[in-house]
Amino acid sequence: MTAFRMVAWQQPAEFQDVPIPAVDPDQVLVEVAAIGLCHTDVHFLHAPPGAFPYTLPFTLGHEIAGTVVEVGDDGGPLRAGDRVVVALGPRCWRCLACLRGEDNTCSAR
Repeated sequence: MTAFRMVAWQQPAEFQDVPIPAVDPDQVLVEVAAIGLCHTDVHFLHAPPGAFPYTLPFTLGHEIAGTVVEVGDDGGPLRAGDRVVVALGPRCWRCLACLRGEDNTCSAR
């Protein structure tokens, strides 16, 4: 599969071919149809080495839309063929916003 990856600090990202990941029991595999790069990704691209605790290379983009293609044994209620959106980020899953399904406004962020 193709991924947009940061391969060096303070250098342009590049498209690279990477292996399709194996699905752990509590995970799902999503075929990405669209992805958004946000201001956080721009911060990564301009950051000097050591500014973030990440090992290079890594794939940019954490706002994803696509279709579930594989579900691990403990992957929850999702099924292959389900369309999903994924917004990765810190959430507490305990505050009122998270309990209402409004985790994008989590008060613990």
